[in-house]
Amino acid sequence: MYQEIVDDLVETRCSSAISGELILFESDELNMIFQAELEKGNEVVEETSWPPKCKKLVILKNRFQISYEIDNVDYRKIQDPHYWDSEYSTYDKTECLVCK
Repeated sequence: MYQEIVDDLVETRCSSAISGELILFESDELNMIFQAELEKGNEVVEETSWPPKCKKLVILKNRFQISYEIDNVDYRKIQDPHYWDSEYSTYDKTECLVCK
């Protein structure tokens, strides 16, 4: 199932609401969460990096619609209005999907 979602992402060339560029994580699990959020109406606010570790940071406009229990990603509740509410990231923190 995970691979089907990732394949669909690649096939449909899911694009950022901001830049029109392809946003795909190297992590299949983050791609699944990202796709699910877009399908539920969430929107991309920003695509950037968060040095020193996070090479790909995607910020979503709204809080995550559901709680995702997926292996190979970490979930953290940040609750810092200056930054973001919560995040899913790879274990090594090189890729992060966060919500406002």
